[in-house]
Amino acid sequence: MEWLSKITKKLRRQYQIQWLVLPSYRILWSVSARLWVFVLGISFWIVGLLLLGYWLTRVTALRYTIPGYPTKEELRAKQLLVTKLSQMEEVLAQQDSFIRSFRRLTLGVEVVPQRSSGVRRYTAMTVKDERFRLKSYEVYLPDTFPVRMRLFLPIDGVLTRRYEPMQRHYGIDLSASKGALVHSIAEGVVIFAEYSFQTGKTLAIQHFNGLVSFYKHNERLLKQVGDFVKAGEPIAVVGSTGEYTTGPHLHLELWYKGKPIDPLLLFPILD
Repeated sequence: MEWLSKITKKLRRQYQIQWLVLPSYRILWSVSARLWVFVLGISFWIVGLLLLGYWLTRVTALRYTIPGYPTKEELRAKQLLVTKLSQMEEVLAQQDSFIRSFRRLTLGVEVVPQRSSGVRRYTAMTVKDERFRLKSYEVYLPDTFPVRMRLFLPIDGVLTRRYEPMQRHYGIDLSASKGALVHSIAEGVVIFAEYSFQTGKTLAIQHFNGLVSFYKHNERLLKQVGDFVKAGEPIAVVGSTGEYTTGPHLHLELWYKGKPIDPLLLFPILD
């Protein structure tokens, strides 16, 4: 290991660094030390300069001067895009749930919400709230509905437009004061609760036996997708949102297994 012995001797040898002034060669500054001390000191200086450069280009505003590094405006735009993407993923998940529910309706498959106990009996429904007692009544549905149901009027309103499927008006319009509560016509599960450009804030509830009710042009929605609602429970606030609105009112639609039906068949009291 002769080469190792030579390197060791050189590292232990004394050296001197001088700062001279030309042309007189006067010594301004000098330092003496062994070679290994110089090597170690220079190494520390290099590492320190590298760490300082990394800190300046990662923490301070100097990083924006590096070619290819995004500016503050670009970073804000990136963060905004990430936020919008997250919101879009949430909306797509809700829409996917809505589409799956409607596929079940089209195929005639009923989506039954989970209940803790008890057997569903529409004819034995008890109305405990006096506010809803006069708004509920028992009806026999058309022949396509095999059971008897107790329904609740969604609002205390005046019929302003009838069911006109030839004009693509698949529901009825009930005029009401802005801010009035909209109630679920029967118990079920919320399968849609979103804003639409045409119909404003819209909420849809899937009831039992394949019946779906839509409540459109609301000012505010009180329920979310997946919520279980009871018959007569407030679900929205009457408003005038959406492109197709004509003032504060509720647009009520009823669909059975993918086909619209006239709500007046279930609510003749409104006629």
